[in-house]
Amino acid sequence: MKKVIFLFIIFLSCKSQNDTTEIIINSNFQKIITNYSDSNPIQILRFISSEEELIFPQPSYHIFFDKKDTDTIMSIKLLPHLSNFNPINFEKQGDSVTIYSEINPTGYFMIENKPIIIYDLDNYSRAFIRKDKLLAKIPDSLKFEIGKANNHIKSHTEYYKVSKLDFENISWEEIHK
Repeated sequence: MKKVIFLFIIFLSCKSQNDTTEIIINSNFQKIITNYSDSNPIQILRFISSEEELIFPQPSYHIFFDKKDTDTIMSIKLLPHLSNFNPINFEKQGDSVTIYSEINPTGYFMIENKPIIIYDLDNYSRAFIRKDKLLAKIPDSLKFEIGKANNHIKSHTEYYKVSKLDFENISWEEIHK
């Protein structure tokens, strides 16, 4: 009887470990994130002056989902801090003014200690992201605040047309014809 109880306890502990590491995203989506993060690594800067150490927000990868005409579009970009300006939907006014729509993050998750922030209010990513497993509160370390220094990161934005579980890399021009 003791052996049966012991095996049952082991079974329950293994089951609870599997539940806590449940898959949030599918493998195709993870490959896109991994390839982008390998091409655009996070470099945290720390400068120490003679007076004080400057505090930098932690850079993070931002993934936006939106519709353009009938297509679901995804963009991914490495940014120095939390930014709510959607690179997919914007308006050009004149030659030099661009107005971006503002959107709040849906949540975030980590891949290999890299923060991935998701923006998808209309649930376009439901086929490959488990939103119920996303962390809702964005850490303060990812946000810019007055008194923090600002990183300047040179990274490009990648755009994808999404269909079911497939991602087709497209150009900015294709989205904004």
